[in-house]
Amino acid sequence: MPRAFATVACLLGGAVLIAVAIAVVRLYRDWDGHRGLAHSFHAVEAWHRLRLQNPLFGQLPTAFAASALLVIGTVSAICVFVLPEQLRRLSKRALIISAVIGVVIPAATAVAAVRAGDDNRNVDHTTAARATVPARPTRLGTQQYRIRMPANWYDEGIRNEGLVAAGTGYVVASRQGITAYDGETGTPRWHYLRRNTEYRGRDGIVYHAGTLRSADNGAVVLAEWATLGWMAFDANTGEILWQDSDFTRDANAQRDAPTFVAGEPWFAPAPLITYGRSEFRGYDARTGARLWSANLLPQGCATANYLKIRVTTTAFYRAAGCVDGADQSVIATALDPRTGAMIGNRELMRAAAVKDHNAFVGIDGDGDTVVVRWLESPDNGEIVVRDPARLVTAAIVRDRDRE
Repeated sequence: MPRAFATVACLLGGAVLIAVAIAVVRLYRDWDGHRGLAHSFHAVEAWHRLRLQNPLFGQLPTAFAASALLVIGTVSAICVFVLPEQLRRLSKRALIISAVIGVVIPAATAVAAVRAGDDNRNVDHTTAARATVPARPTRLGTQQYRIRMPANWYDEGIRNEGLVAAGTGYVVASRQGITAYDGETGTPRWHYLRRNTEYRGRDGIVYHAGTLRSADNGAVVLAEWATLGWMAFDANTGEILWQDSDFTRDANAQRDAPTFVAGEPWFAPAPLITYGRSEFRGYDARTGARLWSANLLPQGCATANYLKIRVTTTAFYRAAGCVDGADQSVIATALDPRTGAMIGNRELMRAAAVKDHNAFVGIDGDGDTVVVRWLESPDNGEIVVRDPARLVTAAIVRDRDRE
């Protein structure tokens, strides 16, 4: 009986192996265009992904080293347990040498693992002594110097989102990182640059174009790097302020990248305010702590076809073209950019909704003066707001009044 079971098992095992071999051959023929994909692409890509996403700390190399030492120690321990009498035959000198090797190898491995995970080797970071911030000029003067800008131009070369006014002058972004310059002399003051921007012909940890921001009246700059995430710097000295904060956690939790409320003009400092699909969020630029949040749409606005925003030194303005059932309206609000507290809320226009014809809403202005306009509605008009506290009382100028 046992022989019969053994014979059946051998026959079934052989049949399974033959079937698997035939299936593998057929699949290999069907995927003729993808031969060697696993070992030539997937394995290489997996290793690249590991090295790219885990060079910033010692966990990965330390884990590899610990695993290797664990295997070596386990094998050695098995030998001792199986053949304990062999230890008695070793001389005292051999035992001492073995003990020293047992200490030196883990120590050397630990040092190598920690060094392999030391991100400081990948960074060129300099700081500067704190300096007095000069007054910003109010008009153009004579040309003092020129600097060469990195090739990160947008809007057909008119606008470069890799430059912001901050610190004692301005900060410029490049593929490697950011560099701060003195505004009066054009000399570099501090920089944070990555050395590992490429890995075997692929992008490594590079600056994400368009993420450079100036906040806290130009006292803080922040930017994002691939796989590294957001970092905030003291714009005057270059000191790193934070990498882990409410801001970074909120940014990582959002499905899409946060949209910033930009300053006016675009390179000017602005409060650190972002918005997504449902709300605005305000942050302390020096700590990254979330200070406040507010609904994306103003009170009384069910849905919006247009939502325009503008931030000044005194207020954060929001104007929405709303549709509520059979009516359409334009609602403007002013919030405190530091606390999110409501300063003013006003319905500027309400009329019957027209199918496929909604009121266009726009915000413009100069400095702390804001102009809210609404067009293509039965009741076009605008208001000029110089003080956010007067949003609810500012006179409405209608198009029909100009005729």
